[in-house]
Amino acid sequence: MQSDTSSSSAKRSQSGGPSNDGGILSADETITDIDAYMAEQGEADIPSTIQLLDPQYPQSGIFQAVPPPEKLSAIKTLREHPLKVGDTWYIVVRRWYRQWEKACTGEVDKEGGVEESTLGPVDNSSLLDNDGNITARLVEGLDAEFVPKGAWELFVAWCVNREGVAF
Repeated sequence: MQSDTSSSSAKRSQSGGPSNDGGILSADETITDIDAYMAEQGEADIPSTIQLLDPQYPQSGIFQAVPPPEKLSAIKTLREHPLKVGDTWYIVVRRWYRQWEKACTGEVDKEGGVEESTLGPVDNSSLLDNDGNITARLVEGLDAEFVPKGAWELFVAWCVNREGVAF
């Protein structure tokens, strides 16, 4: 049985798409068709990489999917950058920071272990007076830890569950 262009369907001939005997496309024609289709769908608008740790979308729940050791590594890397004039850094009460470290490392001490889900958001209220002013001269590593803006944003994002509620 041999096929000719007169025996192809009306739909096929009207589509203007590539045709050959039997309507089967070669691999090169298929790839070209797929590339053209993707271009029509806006493939160029899709970023080549998607940041898993984008704090702009904390309510998405994607942050909870990051394993604790990777969270710890991300914060340590951000904290390695030197404090420079003009940069924004945040204060994190040392007790909360230490509990967070324990949760990420799985450390168990005389107080026991800590689960990330029990931490809650960063609470610096113990460092502030009623007017919101810092109550004393803070010593890094004793009273508080200083973290860059990116690290603070990650802490905020990691302390929000899928419904956007802090836990």
